[in-house]
Amino acid sequence: MTSGNRKAGLADGRPPNARPAASASRRLKAPIYVFLNGHFEPPPDLPSAAPETAFVTAVDGGARRCLELGWRTDLLLGDFDSLTPAELTRVQAANPRLELEIHPRDKDETDFELALRSLRRRRPDGPDLEVLGGLGGRWDMSLSNLLLPLAAQLQPSSGRRQTVVFRQALSSIWALNGPTRLSFPPQAGPALRRVSLLPLTPAAEGLTLTGDFRWPLTGETLLFGLTRGLSNELGPQGGVLELTAGALLAFVSPLDDVSPWDGQSGPPEKDARPPEKSAGPPVAARDAPGQPKRRTSR
Repeated sequence: MTSGNRKAGLADGRPPNARPAASASRRLKAPIYVFLNGHFEPPPDLPSAAPETAFVTAVDGGARRCLELGWRTDLLLGDFDSLTPAELTRVQAANPRLELEIHPRDKDETDFELALRSLRRRRPDGPDLEVLGGLGGRWDMSLSNLLLPLAAQLQPSSGRRQTVVFRQALSSIWALNGPTRLSFPPQAGPALRRVSLLPLTPAAEGLTLTGDFRWPLTGETLLFGLTRGLSNELGPQGGVLELTAGALLAFVSPLDDVSPWDGQSGPPEKDARPPEKSAGPPVAARDAPGQPKRRTSR
């Protein structure tokens, strides 16, 4: 629990020989990596070393992940309730240019919120964020982490729509504020991806899904609390998500269960087998491509 103590107790250890700033265009192309202390399974495409133009932020025990990967750390902050003094010494020894922000344990914000506030001050241009180790363990902390990037108080002062993605192994969760556009690149092979969209505002409006989606949408509205956006499928050709207004979480993961859809664009071929007898009412046929999806079960 946080308390009413609003004193930040900030100690900024920026050294005089800090790395020179990259150009604005290069800085926006390279994301900010944020390592948290949750469950950690690196994505297979994570670089073996931190990209030179990226800014690597470790939040408290997230610094342990950087040590395990052999990544440099540019900024370390937190109240250090999950990082031992010995580990802190190791991080400092491995990163002579490390910037350190120390916060008290009794405070009104989580360490991740303090990290987002610090990054907003340092990088008002709003480069994209890639968060690793942001989920697992406490449910309240995991949900809080997912919602924080969407808070109005934490948006880049430049007005740029920042893309924030939480990554874990082969799965990703994007926190999206409209208006925004998100591209899903093609993948080699016939692999399918499950895409689920959960609105976080009363309505997520102007939702358009194009490309290799099993259920494409055009200018649709998803309502908070309802499940229409769950369990879409994306084929290997990739696709594009566009959102006009509102906020949502986009969950993308490999399609684990068996699907009759073969990943080709358009509807699947009709099953030639005779239908099985059923005591219940008939199930409606699959919607035509381009129409809003109507499903009876998942």
